Amino acid sequence: KQDSQQRQLANLRAFEKDVGLLMVGAPPLLARSCIQARDALEAVFNSQEVRATESDFLRQRRAIISQGYEKNGTLQRIADTAIARANLGIFLASVGNSIQAIFW
Repeated sequence: KQDSQQRQLANLRAFEKDVGLLMVGAPPLLARSCIQARDALEAVFNSQEVRATESDFLRQRRAIISQGYEKNGTLQRIADTAIARANLGIFLASVGNSIQAIFW
């Protein structure tokens, strides 16, 4: 388990290091390690283990988003991977903002 945590910490650091490249639309070749780290973290956020420990807010949010939406008369579903990617973004935003606020 500790080995897995170390891997995820390394993935988080790799993702944070180059996430700016993804935000500005840099070619995937320049952000390859960031994309690989993002995909690994996305898989963690989409895992049953993490889902079992989600807060009620995230659980309800996932349920609402999973219902999909109507577009041009057809029901469009949002993939679990997209929801996991959004949760990763929320996590990074909340952690990133709180760390900066500590020193502010």
